[in-house]
Amino acid sequence: MLVGRRRAVGKRLPPEDWGEKTGAAKDHLRERGGPGGRVCGRWIADSAGGLVAGEARRRGSWDGCAAVGKRIRPMDWRRGETRRGSLAEAGGEVRGRRVGGYNRSMKPTAKIWHNGRLINWDDAKIHVLSHVTSYGSSVFEGIRCYVTKKGPAIFRGREHMRRLQDSAKIYRMDLKYTVDELMAAMDELVRVNGMESCYFRPIVMRGYGDVGVLPGNNPIETYVACWEWGKYLGEDALARGVDVCVSSWTRIAPNTLPAMAKAGANYMNAQLIRMEAALNGYAEGIALDEAGYVSEGSGENIFVVRDGKIVTPPLGASVLPGITRDTVMELARTLGIPIVESLVPREMLYIADEVFFSGTAAEITPVRSVDRIEIGSGSRGPITEKLQKLFFDVVEGNVPERAGWLTPVSGARQPVQV
Repeated sequence: MLVGRRRAVGKRLPPEDWGEKTGAAKDHLRERGGPGGRVCGRWIADSAGGLVAGEARRRGSWDGCAAVGKRIRPMDWRRGETRRGSLAEAGGEVRGRRVGGYNRSMKPTAKIWHNGRLINWDDAKIHVLSHVTSYGSSVFEGIRCYVTKKGPAIFRGREHMRRLQDSAKIYRMDLKYTVDELMAAMDELVRVNGMESCYFRPIVMRGYGDVGVLPGNNPIETYVACWEWGKYLGEDALARGVDVCVSSWTRIAPNTLPAMAKAGANYMNAQLIRMEAALNGYAEGIALDEAGYVSEGSGENIFVVRDGKIVTPPLGASVLPGITRDTVMELARTLGIPIVESLVPREMLYIADEVFFSGTAAEITPVRSVDRIEIGSGSRGPITEKLQKLFFDVVEGNVPERAGWLTPVSGARQPVQV
């Protein structure tokens, strides 16, 4: 059904009617005098999970439909509230249920590092029958390089590369490059590609050779790429927070796939979590572990704040030993905020004063609702804000160096002083 000219609520069609009733649905919307609602695959108009403020327009985006305005938070769906302004002021646009988007079109750099030498971006290719394409046999990292007053600096690169080595060892991949050599590869990429800040993707994979499960004759290929990457969960997520859900998918169980390895195969589970969340109108999903306790997001560790104390799930809850997770724990101790590793029951998410994610891509991102239940005041809490401020002061080099966390890029161009 279409309500007025400013809000398209729509009606969800059962799968068996997707093809048969789309024409009738369009006619129904036109008869109601709306702005020409549109059937988008299995959805009519903007029935993809909630109300969207703004005029429904046919813009050919997510699932074939889009709307200009700002998505309503899940806890506001039933109240029928429409909220406008901040997105328009930022020049953004809602496409389906995704606001704007990050890295929607990856901007290539000139060079990628491959097995000890630089190659052109477009030459970084593998054979379709490489072992990794059939069996997910890769391990990888995500690392950020930040702009500082002294030039580009890589944040905790050595710790990331050590974890890459650990992941390769778990999967019996012979990674022949040392931490120093991999650090030098990132240093070189920043200089050659003229980057001031960037995101690195080191990846180690089994290449073209035997096509069976047993990788008996498959070379180990090592790549390091870099590109510009914005805020993982959206530009306004750091201040406003994100709406998330508890996923119906359980995190990988112990002694199935090793959760302590950052492996490509593990992220098939993460994809299910993230896709389900997106299709239901959430920015991210939270997975529970095999025993039903909180584990982590699809690509982030999670922290819960209650009565001034921070709790985060232990490694035994099928979580990745995140480098940013470790950073948050160190920064909390610096600020004198009690922090412990402990099992977290699902319901603790709902009664928490604050919840936030951590990760190289997500950095420190507050959660404002879980399963449409508002967390705390429904916005970034004071402890999350304190940790964010100190985190960005550290990564941007605004406070004294902490235990070699920042590695300046040698010979890189210096930022322009204003």
